[in-house]
Amino acid sequence: MDADQDRVDPRPRLATRAEANLALFEHIDGFCNPRRIHKRLGYLSPIELEEKHYADQAMAERVNLKRRQPTLGRIGIHVSSRSQTERGCEMSWKRHQDESPAMPLPTAWNEPGLLPPEQRVRAVVDAITDGTTARLDQLHGLPAEAVLAVERDQQAPLADAYREFLSLIGGGAGRFMQGTDVYHPRILGLGTAARELLEENESPFHFEVTDRVFSMHQGYQFDFMRGSGPDPEVWSYSEGEHADTPVRSCASFTDWLRVTAEREMPVWKHHAETVREETAADGGITWHW
Repeated sequence: MDADQDRVDPRPRLATRAEANLALFEHIDGFCNPRRIHKRLGYLSPIELEEKHYADQAMAERVNLKRRQPTLGRIGIHVSSRSQTERGCEMSWKRHQDESPAMPLPTAWNEPGLLPPEQRVRAVVDAITDGTTARLDQLHGLPAEAVLAVERDQQAPLADAYREFLSLIGGGAGRFMQGTDVYHPRILGLGTAARELLEENESPFHFEVTDRVFSMHQGYQFDFMRGSGPDPEVWSYSEGEHADTPVRSCASFTDWLRVTAEREMPVWKHHAETVREETAADGGITWHW
């Protein structure tokens, strides 16, 4: 554990066991199991591998199996919001839609140019506001001055899609992406942190002027947009993977946001259905499994 202590988020110490339980749940079932890839799993997450197994089994037996829900409490191994490098978003999204579409989206989503980036972001935000992943009162958009601070924090241009994301939920969105530094103010300084991580691992990769880091998890994994368009592609880095160099993971920021939402929503839904939270008079929370 000592070697990993410096990778833990520098957040305040947890005051209660309930807070610790919630933090563990968010990390394991909100990130590790559905989102963190593992090389030995063919750059799939544990949940993706499980889904693939049952899909292959169903095909072999020529029967329709009901999609299995993620099991809470499983310890994941190297998971990410990506699957294979170039086709990660497309493969994952197609599998979820074919098996059990959990997030309704405009029919024009996959039609190039028909749906503006801002509308694509709003569609995802509407979808996660399901009362479980997030409630309407938990959507915290950033004021113009905070968006400007984010824009000035890195040299790269601020894409229209990302600007809309910041305006709608840049300050947080309930349980969505909890445990990942993707919201203000923790996104400030991510560009510097990403460069330091690359230097620490002696990565040969160098950022381009249009690269903007927008997400980091536990100090060893980050995502960045590349390009000056309104909805740029997303590249991802995970320490120790792909010879310590980032890889292109999604064709656009809105596709990355869509896939992330599609993977997290069933996890939180299952959590709400199987875990009862009891709040004591002193504010402490007890979980009943």
